[in-house]
Amino acid sequence: MRAAASTASWDEAKDFSVSLADQPGEAAYPISGATFAVVPITGQAPNRYRRVHDFFRLAFEAGSKDAEALGYVPLPPQLVSQIVKYWLKQDASASQ
Repeated sequence: MRAAASTASWDEAKDFSVSLADQPGEAAYPISGATFAVVPITGQAPNRYRRVHDFFRLAFEAGSKDAEALGYVPLPPQLVSQIVKYWLKQDASASQ
């Protein structure tokens, strides 16, 4: 799973919509998938979007080791970095 997520073309995908199945790489498991959280931002409390980001940021930063200890595969650090940059871009767009 980690190898599949690491080799996926996240930069080329709109809103991180990538299939992890059959990703290239010898270590990439052919039947891999990701779970997405879809959070509407229109018509919601002004700080809701930011609070959701804070929750996932905490999960990425503090929860990775716990997830691994429980047998889950945390996102690769470079992907987490891309997600945080995406959030910042979305925050800037929403505030204009």
